[in-house]
Amino acid sequence: MTADPALTAERARAAANLAAWEQVLDQLEADVAASEELLRSPDQVASAPAPSPWQAPQIDGPLPDQLLARAGELHRRQTAVRAALGAALDEARARRAQARRAAGPGPRARASAPAYVDVSA
Repeated sequence: MTADPALTAERARAAANLAAWEQVLDQLEADVAASEELLRSPDQVASAPAPSPWQAPQIDGPLPDQLLARAGELHRRQTAVRAALGAALDEARARRAQARRAAGPGPRARASAPAYVDVSA
């Protein structure tokens, strides 16, 4: 008995779609794991490589049902990282503002005052 060519082609498309989505999820999980690591070790930020720009995946088929739980967990982690990065950015801005206030007036404030006085007049 020979296999139905249409069914065989459909199975091949489904397998290719699953593999493509697994690859996309693998990359997104690696990206979120790198962000989570930077949040745990902020001293590594300066030496961390710059992230590559995100590009929307080019997949023809929908997310397979067997990957829904994995995608949901990834979404939860991404949401948590986004919130933590926002908090870290707010904290960095507050520290920078505090450092500026502690440093006192900068060169611009001093440059507006006269640099010398003409006492011969």
